[in-house]
Amino acid sequence: MASTMCNIGYVYLEGRKFEEAIVIMEEANEILQAILEPENKLVLNTLDNLEYAYAKSGNYDAALK
Repeated sequence: MASTMCNIGYVYLEGRKFEEAIVIMEEANEILQAILEPENKLVLNTLDNLEYAYAKSGNYDAALK
């Protein structure tokens, strides 16, 4: 389920719907971090996309966390 959420978030990113992408990617990130190791590729990729969405939305402080 979390990987599907990540994919949907990426579609939102491509559609320049950054706020929607952030919401769904944050939810996916919570799920992934609860079940996978922090260095897992899917976790890292989700964080990267989430940071990109924050940056594109203008929330640079959140992007740098």
